[in-house]
Amino acid sequence: MPTYEYFCPSCNKTIEIIHKASEPDIKICPECSKSGLKRKISKVGLSFQGSGFYITDYGRNSTGGCDKPGGCGCKKQPTEQKPE
Repeated sequence: MPTYEYFCPSCNKTIEIIHKASEPDIKICPECSKSGLKRKISKVGLSFQGSGFYITDYGRNSTGGCDKPGGCGCKKQPTEQKPE
């Protein structure tokens, strides 16, 4: 089950609550028992596991792109070399 962060404006506390995604949001603060609890948008940890996932594969662009190892996702165009 995912962990959700909630913020209570009444007591200025951030609370982590574990519940199913299909359950409705919590509306009453468990700390101060007042209504007005708001769910925060928080970062999600993402991990690719198993064969076929490599750190060097992430962010690569087959049409050119960043020349940094692993790529950075920028749209840098390859430089053209003019014939002399």
